[in-house]
Amino acid sequence: MKRIALALIVGTVFMASAFAQSWIDVTNNYLKNADFNGGNWDGWTVNYNNNNSTGGPRCDYGAMELWYCSFRMSQTLTVPNGRYRVSVQAFYRTQDLTQAYSIYSADMETIPAKLFAGQQQVTLKSIFAESRTDQNGEGTWSSAINDPWGGWGWGDEETLYYPADMHAGAYAFGQGMYSNSVEVQVTNGTLEIGLINETFRKDNWCMFDNFKLEY
Repeated sequence: MKRIALALIVGTVFMASAFAQSWIDVTNNYLKNADFNGGNWDGWTVNYNNNNSTGGPRCDYGAMELWYCSFRMSQTLTVPNGRYRVSVQAFYRTQDLTQAYSIYSADMETIPAKLFAGQQQVTLKSIFAESRTDQNGEGTWSSAINDPWGGWGWGDEETLYYPADMHAGAYAFGQGMYSNSVEVQVTNGTLEIGLINETFRKDNWCMFDNFKLEY
């Protein structure tokens, strides 16, 4: 009986594990222009408010940015009912680099930008959430000193680098950085996905690429 019980437990764990890892990539079946490689945002509905500044959307280096604006961009998909995972590589900077890093390092950063799928949403990663310890990648990188002693210089200081232009951002995405994902249950055959930031702030910056839809 003990052997039978153990076999049942092992079988149940194996089946649960297999089910948990059984996502199927259906990006190309339902999602348009997921990687912006055409240099445009065709297929996406993009609304933004730049308060009469020069900010707004732009595509370059096979990626897209929304800079100096509040925004909402989305696609509405017709899909079979079931559970979906929506992913995107994206980062958000709250304002200009110096002020943004100061707020982040003081643990006071608030990210208003979200990845959403239906009614579910997740906060996008801060540009400072991931970094490089060298700037040998492509594009322009900004540096900041990571000092655990609050800038007094008594700790193990390390220079960290963050993307400062779209070229560097695209390189970071190519290195697998800044992944975000959210899961949602579809019950009516319709799924709206996208990014939203309802807060306008001078010099904010959101860059993203490689949307992915899994079933």
